[in-house]
Amino acid sequence: MIAYFDTSALIKFYIDEKDSDLVKETVKSSEVVFTSKISYVEMFSVFSRIKRDQAITENDYRRILKSFIVDWESYAVIEITNRILNISSQLFEFYPLRSLDALHLGSALFTQKEVDEDIAFVCFDNRLWKAAKEENFKVIPESLND
Repeated sequence: MIAYFDTSALIKFYIDEKDSDLVKETVKSSEVVFTSKISYVEMFSVFSRIKRDQAITENDYRRILKSFIVDWESYAVIEITNRILNISSQLFEFYPLRSLDALHLGSALFTQKEVDEDIAFVCFDNRLWKAAKEENFKVIPESLND
């Protein structure tokens, strides 16, 4: 399986929360893990917020960051090109997405076309999940609670 992970999914690989086991299984069973370059900054933002909220210790924060930085090298990272910007911008006509979510979906659409193979879209944001499903991705998880 080839899978694209947005930040809402990727974070569950590093922070134990609901559906973390599903994400870990999906990462392990994926031949390739795709994500957008914007995920790097988004992940640092989430890790820092979780630390500020005192949901993790400073030591856990450092360990998680180190693990993420090492893992980042193994991900197939999609650059934000003009073509992806164009694809992403057009998505607003059809879906009520936030800007970075549109970039994730646009990156996945571009990647699916480039690899000429079906890609699973792994995401836990309701609006983005619904848009990915409408774009005929195999979405993981198979359903989300509203």
